[in-house]
Amino acid sequence: MLRRRLRQNPRFALWQAEDKQWYAGFSGRQETGSEAEEPDVSVMRPTDGKLNAAQMKSDEFLDVLFERSGRPIVFDEVVKIAAETWHIHDPTTESIDTDGSERDGQFTSSEPRVDLALEQRLFFEQVWLEVCQLPVLQRAALLLNLRDSRDGGVISFLPFLGIASKEELAQLLEIPYEHFQKLWSQLPLDDLRIAQMFGITRQQVINLRKTARERLARRMRKLEEK
Repeated sequence: MLRRRLRQNPRFALWQAEDKQWYAGFSGRQETGSEAEEPDVSVMRPTDGKLNAAQMKSDEFLDVLFERSGRPIVFDEVVKIAAETWHIHDPTTESIDTDGSERDGQFTSSEPRVDLALEQRLFFEQVWLEVCQLPVLQRAALLLNLRDSRDGGVISFLPFLGIASKEELAQLLEIPYEHFQKLWSQLPLDDLRIAQMFGITRQQVINLRKTARERLARRMRKLEEK
């Protein structure tokens, strides 16, 4: 997921340097391994009350990391810093083979992938970006009824993972925050309750959620193909 963000955002770059290691940094600042250095993880720690690194989205995290480092960073170190920043413990370093080859546009790895929790966080973040593009009624039908395998609410995990705060969720759903706060402990809502909130029928809620899921599935498949 971090590799994808580095490739998709034109501000960033990921490349193999002369020392055969993979480095990440701002586009146009590709340097050889001898000019890059291993950063101190503390560069991402908050310095005042305005910065909460754990709540950063991936692009914001990378931007701040590269800005504070001032030079390219070994990709494995970027992964380690991301894991610590987002409070993901015991991360497994995601390594890229260093034989200089890249098959079918994908990196091959001779080591275990990064810890599943880091991958899940980045995946949820990407899904969230796509959810934000949905019409408001599709967002409501999907998010207010979102359930896990035990019929529990999933929406509460979004603030916990740093994907979106309660305030951001309320704004996205176009629900006054005070009202959303009262609804929080009642989530997930059934379709009839959602229908009453937005002045539509229960069947419309079901159809809106189905359409939203189909759209998200298409978008995520396209992203996986890149």
